[in-house]
Amino acid sequence: MQIKCEHCQKGFIIDETRYDKLPEVIKCPSCKNPINLAKEKKVADTDQSSNTNFIVQKVKEEVLKELLALLPLKVQKGMGGNLGLEVDKPKVLVCEDEPPFYEILKTSLSKLGYDVEVATASRMACEMIKKNEYTIITVDNRFPDDEEGGFQILSTINGLPPDKRRKIFVAFISADLATMDTNSAFVYGANLTVSKKDIKKIDSIIAQGLEEHSKRYRTFFEVLEEVKRSELNIEPGTKL
Repeated sequence: MQIKCEHCQKGFIIDETRYDKLPEVIKCPSCKNPINLAKEKKVADTDQSSNTNFIVQKVKEEVLKELLALLPLKVQKGMGGNLGLEVDKPKVLVCEDEPPFYEILKTSLSKLGYDVEVATASRMACEMIKKNEYTIITVDNRFPDDEEGGFQILSTINGLPPDKRRKIFVAFISADLATMDTNSAFVYGANLTVSKKDIKKIDSIIAQGLEEHSKRYRTFFEVLEEVKRSELNIEPGTKL
């Protein structure tokens, strides 16, 4: 226990393991004035408790921000406001070269409150992904100037550091795939597949996909909480 003499203002450490029970009063090794250990210990315990509460609050905020990033925007705003957290307007990248399709995507996602950017070429999309942070990325599987363009974009996304990749929800759009084809999404490294015939319903499809995605991440957040406890030396019994 670290204490400080109120008379000479010198501090020193008492090894509590040397005592079965701490004495109520000891003499200061420097000025020989009495020090009330019971009072000092109460102050030290209060300081430690306050510090623990502060750390617990920071852990809560970090975990909740991670969780909010995976939820639909409307839910983000509701939860963020209730919890006293600021929610930045999330950005969406639409990787699509055909104006009729990217206009539909842009309009639909803008109505949901997202800040939408458009990449009309695969190389352009890859550069934007490396330089910016996006909550959602929609990827067309084909580009006229590069038939492998969509797959190159997916490769770029999945090559990002894990902590950055997990914050991005990827919708792979193709005329050859069914909407919400879980197996194909897994194979291509996306979170969701959308058939081009369903493009006008992209807002509701992505909202549903985001909610299901956040449920699957429930275990991840439980593990994340335990990791943060360990990193910050929070006692296992401390309630978050």
